[in-house]
Amino acid sequence: MRLCEQGDEEVCKEYIQSYFYKNEKSGGVYFLDVGELNRQNDANPQQQIWRFLSNQSVKESYLLGGHTIKKVQGNYIKITFKAQDWFLHYNVESFNIVHTFNAPPVDFEKETINVMGMPVLTREKCGALEDLPDEAKEGAWFIADHIKNVWTSNNDDQYDFVIRWLAHIIVGGKKLETALYLKSIQGTGKSMIITFLMRKLLGYTLTLQTLTNSMLQPDAFNSILDGKLLVNFNEIPKATHNKWSAM
Repeated sequence: MRLCEQGDEEVCKEYIQSYFYKNEKSGGVYFLDVGELNRQNDANPQQQIWRFLSNQSVKESYLLGGHTIKKVQGNYIKITFKAQDWFLHYNVESFNIVHTFNAPPVDFEKETINVMGMPVLTREKCGALEDLPDEAKEGAWFIADHIKNVWTSNNDDQYDFVIRWLAHIIVGGKKLETALYLKSIQGTGKSMIITFLMRKLLGYTLTLQTLTNSMLQPDAFNSILDGKLLVNFNEIPKATHNKWSAM
């Protein structure tokens, strides 16, 4: 960022405030990865649009170097604006954290940042099933058939439960207190539905596929789960009843 070199202090401040958001409760700063936000449909679902930074981290690694405004005064060059100093000590704007489904990442009027994110496709955007193009209808029925045949082994009661379970997440944007445990031989396509939901419906900011099962432990560092509606843990190892209860 070299906007400060143009000498416009207000432009420099506005640019900084579009990326860095103070949060008094955490005593740190939330950094909005605009590049990641704009490429939600790309290949890496593990990336989050928000990154938490401690104030010390900001001091050591951000808003350094060219983030100053210098002006000639007589025979001297005087620094009239230091971006880091202004942001940490004079910028009093602070944002609260919210978890709101299908809402933009920042609400400047309410001074909130939303760590949950927005889905790729909503009910309002796609409309009713009968109004979809034939290709989309075929795809929807293919997914439904896969859930019934593979996930629920053609059990009508289980199928109805799973569809309602998914609807609470996809349509209602609700975090559920239950989990689906899928067990089968390798290669049946258990994760195919999750991949579909990630790429076509919920998007990468609301979902996560991971092999790192250690984050399930109560004392684990699991900030990556913040704001996620749907998480798929692959190959969870066998555990005792007590360990399952802890998860």
